[in-house]
Amino acid sequence: MNYLEIIGKNLIHTQEVQDYIHWAMLKLEHGFETESIIALVSLLLEIFPDVVIAKQYFTQSIKETGLPYPSDKTAIYAYLQFYCDEVILGKIEPEYAVSELNEICENIKFNSKFKAIYHSAMVVWSELREDLVMFSMDEPSIYHTEFNHLNVDPYILKKVDQFKAVLSLDLS
Repeated sequence: MNYLEIIGKNLIHTQEVQDYIHWAMLKLEHGFETESIIALVSLLLEIFPDVVIAKQYFTQSIKETGLPYPSDKTAIYAYLQFYCDEVILGKIEPEYAVSELNEICENIKFNSKFKAIYHSAMVVWSELREDLVMFSMDEPSIYHTEFNHLNVDPYILKKVDQFKAVLSLDLS
């Protein structure tokens, strides 16, 4: 994950120490040896590294490396793009991704700070989640007539790809 994706994830999803440490390790491998990056990598030695301390080192590392701090929208969309890539690459199961993307998009929609970031295309995840519930009761799709029991994964992957494209256009 790059730093934009980590910032976006922290804003709307979850904060994980491993994201910070992995990013710092990659920076170190590429020759960035700032004090904060080294301190962040050293958290690997701790059994239970503190996420608050890791975030402080991460924020300081961004400043030390001269990376621009992104807008909330840029960071959140970068994280959504990353998440979609993980689904397309098969690292995340499509049905699981529907639930996660629905949760993420609801976090955006219902957080007044992010109202301007919400995109109408984000509704697809709540619709697909409801359609999956209907399938579990042996009922047809409510929202997507071409979505059925036989094409669950391919259909979700198609929607993930379309969603990525919409987000890309919105950032242009």
